[in-house]
Amino acid sequence: MELQNELKDAVKYMDTDPKVFAREIKKVLDKYPNERERINDFLSKHTEQAIKEADEQMEYLKIKIQLEPIYKKINLAYIAERYFKKSKQWLSQRLNNNIVKGRRVSFTKEEVEIFNNALKEYGNEIASFQIKI
Repeated sequence: MELQNELKDAVKYMDTDPKVFAREIKKVLDKYPNERERINDFLSKHTEQAIKEADEQMEYLKIKIQLEPIYKKINLAYIAERYFKKSKQWLSQRLNNNIVKGRRVSFTKEEVEIFNNALKEYGNEIASFQIKI
């Protein structure tokens, strides 16, 4: 268990300070020379998780960049309630890739499709609207 804790402490530096990370891992390797395989397994799993999180972050950024030109022009509460039957906060959490109940939330592929259809329909409603005098 001590090895696991030391590895968890070391990987905290993986993204923020690679030199400190390398030094901390070297300390762990020196302290536990017979645990090299367990250490490698831990680091592999952590790296896989970091890659998965980076991929998820990229998906979020793609959506955010695409929405940027219209983000302030759309009524998120209306879209959330009408098309998702959810609150504006729910939609905002996914648009901003927030952490909710300990995990990062984003759109599923189905939700992206619903959101795209909502934007098209919303745009058509606005485009066809005219004030008559």
